[in-house]
Parts: sequence; structure tokens; C-alpha cells
Amino acid sequence: IWNKINNKKLSKKNYWKWNSLNLTLIVVLFFYLIFYWLIMLIFNALLKLITYPFTNFVMSHPDFIRGAITLLNAILASFLIILLLTFVFLAYFNFAKHYKVMSSWSWSFKKITGKLKLTLKIVFYGMLTYLFIGLLGLGIKNIFPAGWSTIFNVLLSLLYLAWFRIYLVKTIN
Repeated sequence: IWNKINNKKLSKKNYWKWNSLNLTLIVVLFFYLIFYWLIMLIFNALLKLITYPFTNFVMSHPDFIRGAITLLNAILASFLIILLLTFVFLAYFNFAKHYKVMSSWSWSFKKITGKLKLTLKIVFYGMLTYLFIGLLGLGIKNIFPAGWSTIFNVLLSLLYLAWFRIYLVKTIN
């Protein structure tokens, strides 16, 4: 797909380079999971620290507090997931141009940090679309039987990933 976006041909040599990029993705994901876990841990600790002075309110409205914390966790988690998708898709995009593994990861990192305002805009629009598709999926879940709604949700997810990849490439260029 990335070769098609960049109008490049896939050869045997390039095919094996793609495999090396995907293997390095495992290492990148490992470090990102540690980063994700630390951010979520700090965020939840801050939420507990913030709600501590309002113990009476928390005790009298536990469902509201649980729902608010779940919503805030979901927003942060979706932000971090879409940021990861942005990072990986940028690396794949650059790799399809130059076929250099480590320079693709570093280029992706530099692009995200160098154009932070643009990156945040991309992630924000990605989150809004993700939210819209999630709400659409919930609506479909209530209309169709379980098997069909699962198939529809998988198709929606694949369409979202395809859209996000194209949106990212068009916005970055």
C-alpha cells in the first residue's frame, strides 16, 4: 500500500527491507507500551490526587466519578493510540521512499516533534473521526445481530485506518 501511495515498485530486495522495518516495529512498540503505561499511571495518580480534597462528593457520587474517570482515560488512551498510528504511518511513508529502516524512524520522530502544531491537529481530527466511527459502531450494534455488527465494526475500523493513512500523507505533504 505504501509503495502504491509513493508510486514505487516492490522488488525482492525491498520486500526483505520491509520485513526488517516490521521487526524494528516490535522494539518501537515495546518502548511505546512502556511510555503509554507510564503516562496512564501518572494520569490516574493525578486524578486521584485531584479528587482527594473532594472526598465527600466522590463518596456521594461514585457512579459519576467512575464515569468521568473512564471518559478521561478513554480520551487519553485514544490520543496516545492515534499518536502511535501517526508515528508508525509516517515511518512507513518515509520508508517507502528511501528504504532505510532507522532513518525512517528518526524522520518520523523529527516530523512529529518538529511540526508539533500540525501533528496535534492531525491527531485531533483523527480522534474526532475515531469518536464518530465509534458512535456509529455503537448504533449499528443495537440494530444488527451480534455477528453482523462485529463484521461491520471490523470494516469500519479498516476504513478508518485507510482514511487515516491517506489523510496523514496528504496533510504532511
